Amino acid sequence: MAAFILVCYLVYSNLYLNEKIANINSELATKKEKAKPQITIPSILYNLSGIIQDLGKNAIVLKASVSQLDENGNPSQRIEVRKVLVNSATQISKLAFVTQKDTNKRVPQETPLSFGDLKVGDPIEVISSQDVSSKEEFEAVKVRMLPKGF
Repeated sequence: MAAFILVCYLVYSNLYLNEKIANINSELATKKEKAKPQITIPSILYNLSGIIQDLGKNAIVLKASVSQLDENGNPSQRIEVRKVLVNSATQISKLAFVTQKDTNKRVPQETPLSFGDLKVGDPIEVISSQDVSSKEEFEAVKVRMLPKGF
């Protein structure tokens, strides 16, 4: 009889412990899912970067990379063609990284350019004072030529 009670106790203890372990594993899995960082894409954009596809009189046709989230919530890029209008107030510059002689560190340096210095195939960033997230055509306040491969 004592052996029977011992066996019943061991079976009950084993079932109880298995249930506890399953609950702990479930809680850990839930915490792990909650720990995944949430990525959000801004709904308002004031700048775009991409490659110059065409140049016209006071206009740049830009093949722009636009950030988005894919169906799994991971960041990705889509390519869109945008027309960027420039005028006499638009600042145009070239970004380069130069090595400082005294510290041997690479620092950014901007050099003024003119509209005529821009070429098809150049990588650029355009900055506007308007939300350009969904505009096919917009005015730029700044155009910055980026280093190749940037």
